Amino acid sequence: MRNILRFPEIFPGTEIVKLERNYRSYQSILDVAGNVVSHNEGRLGKTLVAVRPGGAKPVLALLDDQDAEAAYCVKVCRERVKAGGRWSDVAILYRTNAQSLTFEKEFPRLGIPYRIVGASRFYDREEVKDALAYMALLCNPRDEVAFKRVVNKPTRGVGDTSVDILLDAAESSGEDILAAASRAADSLKGKGRSGTREFLGIVSGLKEALAAPAVDGETLAALAERLVRSSGLVEYHRGQDEVAGTQKVSNLEELVNAASLYPRSPEGLADFLETIELDRSLSSDETVADAVTLITMHNTKGLEFPVVIATGLEQGLFPRDDEEGEELEEQRRLFYVAITRAKDELHLSSCHWRRLHGRLFETGPSRFLSEIEPSLISAVAAKRAGGAALGGPASRAAYGRGYGAPGGYAQPGSAGELGRPSGAALPKEPSPWKTGIPVYHDDYGSGVVVKVSATPSSGPLVVVRFESGRQAQFFPKFTKKLEVSKG
Repeated sequence: MRNILRFPEIFPGTEIVKLERNYRSYQSILDVAGNVVSHNEGRLGKTLVAVRPGGAKPVLALLDDQDAEAAYCVKVCRERVKAGGRWSDVAILYRTNAQSLTFEKEFPRLGIPYRIVGASRFYDREEVKDALAYMALLCNPRDEVAFKRVVNKPTRGVGDTSVDILLDAAESSGEDILAAASRAADSLKGKGRSGTREFLGIVSGLKEALAAPAVDGETLAALAERLVRSSGLVEYHRGQDEVAGTQKVSNLEELVNAASLYPRSPEGLADFLETIELDRSLSSDETVADAVTLITMHNTKGLEFPVVIATGLEQGLFPRDDEEGEELEEQRRLFYVAITRAKDELHLSSCHWRRLHGRLFETGPSRFLSEIEPSLISAVAAKRAGGAALGGPASRAAYGRGYGAPGGYAQPGSAGELGRPSGAALPKEPSPWKTGIPVYHDDYGSGVVVKVSATPSSGPLVVVRFESGRQAQFFPKFTKKLEVSKG
């Protein structure tokens, strides 16, 4: 981008021709795109004019969580087909490939065909299959396929010859593979012996953790997180991420999130693995032409779709909290690209809660949403259950979670909320959030703060254990429902 911006300086007399006529999108969509990207300083600047004037206002859906987000996408897809369109008219966009899992789980159960562009299905990704192989071995120590996949991954020096010796020991003794490997490890040489012992130690620790009684509402996510770290898979795949720019660690984190819906017990692990097999069996055929497209925003460049749903528009996810300056402007350009893929309809979704690292986090809306003039979009609020119907008008409370005062979507700390210029220094006050203090939440009742962590730009992250036994995490900066109990 810097080369483009500096070109007229390096070559005096350069004539700049702005390609401002757009043949793809309705003007209503282009107005939102232009509104967002105008906040970038590093740009030559242009105003897109549609040959298709008018068009319905883009919709901003304020949703409870990613399950409600999937339900909203289902609703949009079905409405398109009901109106005479095709499944393939709709594209669901997200920042990271890991975000495809929610849709991959939900769509097959509802008979909605889909295809993933630029990536394999979630459960077919290398790093996910690695973690699932460890889980399968914990569940069934006679699983030869799982054993062969992970006994030397990451590399521990356990070569094919050593693996054959261990499997032969299991076959000849009738023992399960782990028991036979433990007995036969001493017959191996050098790294084969030490690597096998290292692997068996990891699995043994995981088996003990699985068998131990769950405490403080622990779920299977606790075991999954320990597994991907103690096995070395996180570090191994993080190295691949750095070299190839992949998102393998994010996929492992999403697998941990998926495990959070199950109890940490042998029965919970078995149920988890059985559900995954069911999801795999229900998955739609990738060769079906008429299917909803699941795709990252990066991969949409050059593509177009009648209906686009840009999902996961929460601060910390898109953009990340640590993205500032040129990085932030690049992400804003990516959002611009995502918006301008839409021909007829544009939907933007932001969730109030999202599962991260196996736990629920209360999130704030993406700062990019605060940059859209409210008159350009139509906002709706939707809940997974017990709330407003999907597609209902947005409530004032929904606007309150970080979208600022009535009439605007001001970021917390901007003039729209605090009456001072954006970026102005705030007075330093002692934080009321400390471990051990009693709190009250409008929805969950009384509880106690069990942990407080600092974040770069979202303020303190507060972990609360409620009297009901539920444990949840909040950014007080983005919620008014959590208060320090008085008296």
